[in-house]
Amino acid sequence: MTTVELAPARPLDQVPRQLVLDRPSLLGIADACRVQLDWLPGSGGAISCAAEPAPEVCAALTRFASAADGVDLDVVVRGRDGTRRARSWQRRRGGWVTSLATVDGGDFELTWCADSGWPAVLARAARVRTSGRPRLPAVVDLPLELLVGVGEARASGRTHVIDELVRRYAGRLGPGADPRRLVADLHTGVQGRLRAVVVSYAPRPAAGVIEWLLFPDGWRSLATYPGDDLTMVRLAARTADHLAVDVAATLTSVAARARSA
Repeated sequence: MTTVELAPARPLDQVPRQLVLDRPSLLGIADACRVQLDWLPGSGGAISCAAEPAPEVCAALTRFASAADGVDLDVVVRGRDGTRRARSWQRRRGGWVTSLATVDGGDFELTWCADSGWPAVLARAARVRTSGRPRLPAVVDLPLELLVGVGEARASGRTHVIDELVRRYAGRLGPGADPRRLVADLHTGVQGRLRAVVVSYAPRPAAGVIEWLLFPDGWRSLATYPGDDLTMVRLAARTADHLAVDVAATLTSVAARARSA
């Protein structure tokens, strides 16, 4: 199986080039480069491009529109001043990566770099400030039924159901764990989430999904796996720099499925 690597190579290749544009200006430049970006969120149509766009800008947008693979990132974080949502569409082709990112749908960052710089672009999208102390172990394994059941019971106010669920699955949480506190922290501590859809377009489209949750002390990846008799959930501590590792692993799997489809 071919392994997809997102490892650094030459330092200068990793330095991203970037333009910040409002949506009409971005669409105007894309139109001048004969690239369609009408699907982008936000209001306002394209404005005419007074000057010929730089060749490297047209090349970046052309690669974006004809990518071999890529990642769609959606990051939502709740803070004291409200909820913020950042979206980033990243595409790779011919050894280069082009990214379009926005927070409000009005202004966009157009970034391009050699794919050796892709890890830094991915990490930037996942980098958030946290200041809480750890309340969860670095790795948590628990039954999916327990996690989902407690969430439904909390939402409906049926606290007696939580006691029954904790009693039923307490033995599946590992030694030394306080089951009730653990599931409470998992549900009350979430401050945001990251969802990355990893896509390979050739020879046929195939996709995989990465899910992270944000807690006061940082990110936790969220993944299910089969247990002996139950579907299990694993939450593992992650940093922004780990996103490239997870994307590379997912892209390797997705690319293999695309070739075998």
